[in-house]
Amino acid sequence: MIESARDLEFYAQKYPGHMLQKFIRGEEYTVDWFSDKSCKPYLIVPRKRLAVRGGEVMVSKICMDSEIIELIRQVGDRLKLRGPANLQGILDDNGQFLLTDVNLRFGSGAVHTIRAGGDMAEYIYRDLLDERDFVINPPIQNGSVMTRFHDAFFSPEPDSK
Repeated sequence: MIESARDLEFYAQKYPGHMLQKFIRGEEYTVDWFSDKSCKPYLIVPRKRLAVRGGEVMVSKICMDSEIIELIRQVGDRLKLRGPANLQGILDDNGQFLLTDVNLRFGSGAVHTIRAGGDMAEYIYRDLLDERDFVINPPIQNGSVMTRFHDAFFSPEPDSK
């Protein structure tokens, strides 16, 4: 975070060409998205990012906030998003959702949405087969929480000498 004119000068020289954005206080969200080949959205699932490590979500909570869902639907329509995507943003302290990223891929926490009822892999498969009997906005386990961890396991144990 840049806290002074001196910081700004330092980082502008260290990272020329980088884009800076205003620091936004609030709660981070990732929104999982799926739309078919015609850009019709079938799935929009906001997940609050409760713990992040190296940019990857470690703990998330599904929050089916209708205002975030509608805003993301409008963004997706305008961008003509097709297939899976994840969009990220911050719900600021004033209740405004500010979009920060649009990623045309599965996010690292998409497994949470899939487990909670939004099977994007099945949607991709059906879309490739030109099936059109998708369930639009399937029932999602609102409030579900995903926790994961990274660890190393070794087998067999090293010889102790």
